[in-house]
Amino acid sequence: GSIFKHFTNKHGLLNAILKPLIDSLLPDVLHEFSRKTLLTSYPSLQEFVNTIIKDRIQFIKKNILVVKIFLSEILYDSSIRNDLFKAFPKEFIEDLNNEISQMKERKILVDWPNDQIVRFLAANLAGYVVQHYIYFPKQQWDEDAEVEHLIDFIVKGLTPDKS
Repeated sequence: GSIFKHFTNKHGLLNAILKPLIDSLLPDVLHEFSRKTLLTSYPSLQEFVNTIIKDRIQFIKKNILVVKIFLSEILYDSSIRNDLFKAFPKEFIEDLNNEISQMKERKILVDWPNDQIVRFLAANLAGYVVQHYIYFPKQQWDEDAEVEHLIDFIVKGLTPDKS
């Protein structure tokens, strides 16, 4: 009862927990990700996608409980969704856009708008994560093979036509 005097309801309590994660932890995680993966010039699209996908899957596996909470909340709560997207550091977005633009200039990535490329990557990764770690976490998967198929699928989809 004393918790609800301070937070009014369960939603208020959840927001009090998620807000610091969004405001401080998310930017730190994205800065680390940027330094580790986006400030590298990749010789091939395969190497870029391989690095990004494997890195994010490892991160998600380590933080699956928090990921589950965020996923459930961003689907239904527009204020949390808006806070989450506002918390993305400008430097991270710039680093990601720079890497994508450089690969497009080198003709190893399709010449689509950067936001579409990011959505394509994110949607495929999210589909994999939801299926493997949220909907069917106890099912036996050949994770190495499935990750390689996911990477191959994304690379084929983002490789420019040679014709």
